[in-house]
Amino acid sequence: MTTPTLSAETVPADLDLVLVAPEHTTVLAENDRVRVLKFTAKAGDRIPRHAHPSMVVYVLKKGLRRFTNEDGKTVDSDPQVGDVILRDPIVHTEEVMEDFEAILVEIKK
Repeated sequence: MTTPTLSAETVPADLDLVLVAPEHTTVLAENDRVRVLKFTAKAGDRIPRHAHPSMVVYVLKKGLRRFTNEDGKTVDSDPQVGDVILRDPIVHTEEVMEDFEAILVEIKK
């Protein structure tokens, strides 16, 4: 399944990370161009299906996570503190295997 291009304005409300996982996300700042989130999760947490527009991820605390994409493919991610990751739009679920913390900068326009 091909994910259509998503911007923060086109992420369906029912797939918005802030609404899907409010216990894991805090909106730090937002304007008409970007939304800045702090994401925090503990080992064993499972984040339900959600969508991201294009975004930048800055890792504050390393932690192994497993993503399952819409096509069923799983991808493990184990970034290090200070890593900066440029992410394309995606819809997935997330399994947290180690505590993890990051700043997400979602691109609206």
